[in-house]
Amino acid sequence: MRTTQDNIVTLLCDALKKAWSLDGKQYWFLPIGEVERLITKEAVYQELNKQLGNAGKKDEDFINQLQGADLEELAEKICHDEPLEENPLKYKSFRKTFATLVLAHKPLAIKQFVDGNISDLDLPLAAAGGSSYRESYDLRRRNNISVALSCFDGWLDTEKEDFAKHQWRMTAPWFSRDEFNRVKHFSLYSEQILPFANSPQKRNSRRSHSTEGGTSQVYMIDIHPEHHNFHQEDIGHDGTIRVAIKSIKQQQDADKQLFEIEARALRRFRHKHVVRLLATYEQYDMYYLIFPRADADLVGFWKEVKPDRSHNGMVWLATQCEGMTHALMRLHHATFLDKSSTFPVHTMPNDSTGLVRHHSIASMSATAPRADDEGATGRMGLAADDGSTTPQYRLTRRASTSNCQSVCQEQMSQRCGCYSEQSDTNGPKANDPPAAQKVWGRHGDIKPQNILWYRESKHSSSLGTLKLADFGQAELNSQWSRSKHRRKIAYSITYRPPEFDIPPYITHASYDIWSLGCVYLQCVAWMIGGYNAVFKFAESRRSFDKLMLEDSDVFFNTIISENGKEEAVLKPCIQQAIKKLKGHQNCTAYLNDFLSIIENEMLVVDYQKRGSCVQVRERLLTLLQKGKDEVGYMCRPILDSETTEVQHREIMPGGS
Repeated sequence: MRTTQDNIVTLLCDALKKAWSLDGKQYWFLPIGEVERLITKEAVYQELNKQLGNAGKKDEDFINQLQGADLEELAEKICHDEPLEENPLKYKSFRKTFATLVLAHKPLAIKQFVDGNISDLDLPLAAAGGSSYRESYDLRRRNNISVALSCFDGWLDTEKEDFAKHQWRMTAPWFSRDEFNRVKHFSLYSEQILPFANSPQKRNSRRSHSTEGGTSQVYMIDIHPEHHNFHQEDIGHDGTIRVAIKSIKQQQDADKQLFEIEARALRRFRHKHVVRLLATYEQYDMYYLIFPRADADLVGFWKEVKPDRSHNGMVWLATQCEGMTHALMRLHHATFLDKSSTFPVHTMPNDSTGLVRHHSIASMSATAPRADDEGATGRMGLAADDGSTTPQYRLTRRASTSNCQSVCQEQMSQRCGCYSEQSDTNGPKANDPPAAQKVWGRHGDIKPQNILWYRESKHSSSLGTLKLADFGQAELNSQWSRSKHRRKIAYSITYRPPEFDIPPYITHASYDIWSLGCVYLQCVAWMIGGYNAVFKFAESRRSFDKLMLEDSDVFFNTIISENGKEEAVLKPCIQQAIKKLKGHQNCTAYLNDFLSIIENEMLVVDYQKRGSCVQVRERLLTLLQKGKDEVGYMCRPILDSETTEVQHREIMPGGS
């Protein structure tokens, strides 16, 4: 058991936690809570007393500084959280500064830092000089890089470098939402150690789309429990949060645009069936988006989970498909607050510009919330994670023993010493009118790999939730630009619609309806015949693809009509598959009606005759409501097994 009698250097070293960067390198950092647990008034007093007793000639300057000083008073000042007059929500202390000095074997120098008012608010200090052999290395405040700090007088360059190295162990970021529960963006230094508690695992990339420009990668990682305030549902038993981090490399302007498109779409839009964006950050010339980690994508779900054709299982499928269609409908027909609303980008407090940058942000749809919306809308149209309009924040040990009811977001972020927070003066006020703006949206890349599966808890009978993900190709445009000609947009090879291949290459919101219809047809095949049916169905679609100049399993063919024009037609195997699925012994009245919607309203070659998202969602909602009330409609096969057994063997060999 650790006590204050132990060597504080040993205590700090034992408390350091291993952290991994996304490229697999290992670092050590001191979690936020350990700073408060170890750097106490008693521990500081004992360490200074001990160091004075053991001090040698090289420490004469520090001894002279401390002679006559009241060590108890100094220890109190080091550990005291002093609110700033200009911002009472921020406080100043010297805990992390003292811990850094201890690790750098210079604890007696703390009085020079206190006298010079170099506090935790100033960490990390910026390196200055040392670019040539004759130029001395120095450390300065980042917001006043031209002014030398007297606290480093008499230090060797190597001692300053040691301090610079250890200060990064104290400044791992604390990922959080802001006080209005909005997604925050963190601008981090390249030296900053991220509080990732395990070695990152790359998600296997099964790309089936083509794009020009950016490259992205997804990593599976855990965030240390003391470095986030995200919702309890995402947190593991050890307090870590299991997340997926999507990286986008800044190779050209298109990469930044790719990041901004996805981040903007997910900040504006929240729904039970849309993956939730937790935070974004930038570091090493890379952009990153943080999401709760899914258990699998839809392909993985089909492989792992056997179809449940009970009433509960059928209602679950109907609920997921209706819910995802509703989410897409909200994207296609979105009403957002005025785009001038902004939120702060959280940078280091001593940024040389002295400014906190802002990104534009628009809220989610201002339409009335429904069961699939994640809670009632809050001040920015974003619900708190627990469904209330008031964000819930984690408490620290210090806060729980004080008269404070909670520790605000600003204090916790400042406690990490990584970035400042300022009031969003451009944001909405309580009495502001909701300056709504109609925005047309399109996902643009719907496919099973971009639909994620989140399990429910072990004690739940539900199969979990399916959520739309990967909004990197999403478009959010004004109502006057709903249709676009194909340019350098990404596309899914398998799930692209016919209009992508046929002049004049119009890209419309109905693009998503076709892609979703392809996915839903596979969902029905899975429910009727398991994953083997999905696999066989994909194999039956394989033929030469004129666009790709190779075989693909796209759902349509292009032909030259009698008048010499290029046209698209639904592949005959699609119509045959739908007919066989309807005649299968596991097909119920609900699945039969669902297949009819897919065939007649979604997989329609002419995009102008294709059903809208509103129409499709209304049809699916009607089926869902009917199925909830009528068990037979949902579960009873519509044909006897004798007449369908041959068809079952034809398309579903080995199906469950």
